Amino acid sequence: MKDYLIYKGGKTWFEAVNLESDKMPLILAHGGPGFTSYYLEPFKEISKEIPIVLYDQQGCGRSSKIDLKNANIKFYVKELEALRKKLKIKKFYLLGHSWGAALALEYYKHYSKRVEKIIFASPFISSRYWQLDILSNVKTLKNNVRDNILNVIDNKDYYSANFLEAVNSYNKNFIYRSENKPFCLLEAETNSSSDIYIHMWGLSEFIVNGTLKNFDNSKYLKKVKIPCLFTAGQYDESSLETLIYYKSLVKSKVKDIKIYEHSAHHPHIEDNKLYINDILSFLKSRS
Repeated sequence: MKDYLIYKGGKTWFEAVNLESDKMPLILAHGGPGFTSYYLEPFKEISKEIPIVLYDQQGCGRSSKIDLKNANIKFYVKELEALRKKLKIKKFYLLGHSWGAALALEYYKHYSKRVEKIIFASPFISSRYWQLDILSNVKTLKNNVRDNILNVIDNKDYYSANFLEAVNSYNKNFIYRSENKPFCLLEAETNSSSDIYIHMWGLSEFIVNGTLKNFDNSKYLKKVKIPCLFTAGQYDESSLETLIYYKSLVKSKVKDIKIYEHSAHHPHIEDNKLYINDILSFLKSRS
């Protein structure tokens, strides 16, 4: 079923797969900020066993445009809750990828009784830790690429040809490493919102100067009392060290980390079979 939620005068596109099943569904919050759920379509593979709900946050993809003053985590948490109500879902599993992990944690903060289990996938939870991981990644690149990026961080010349070439190199190492991008990822990139990304994050991945500049929700991980799973690619923007730290904060007795050795920021695509099987095992376990 594909439809729209009418929320705050705008339209939120969603797709619910096998929601008529009596099994608990998984709702997926996409990354960005400003991306779109196209690239999460590989999760449809689990829909025979776990119903899923994909949706595009307002301002993104197939949803309507949004006034940038509303493009904030509070709005997106309320939007997700409105979607849950529309679909008459009492309780669900929640997966947040990248920026979606911050949204997932913030949703749990306000509506903990609605979430059965939570997955923080390649998670952005703290701007500080995200920037530290990015800088660490940059320092592993070839000298000329590394220097071009570090120079831009210093002088903020985001439009030089050398910088754009360096960004491509960074992306091939830490965003998506495989040779050919699948259609779902290309569609997500084509239909993403640069306006929301710039407003909330900034002009460049390497410097946050948008509304998320001082965002840090990591301390709230101490309040997570449900089973949770942290996932990332071996070459992800979100490092294993950061995930270990995040996991240490969680008070739940059931918590784990899964790292995928052939992947960067999209292990659900690059290590698809293994990743999907791990997600299914986590969600179907009785813990």
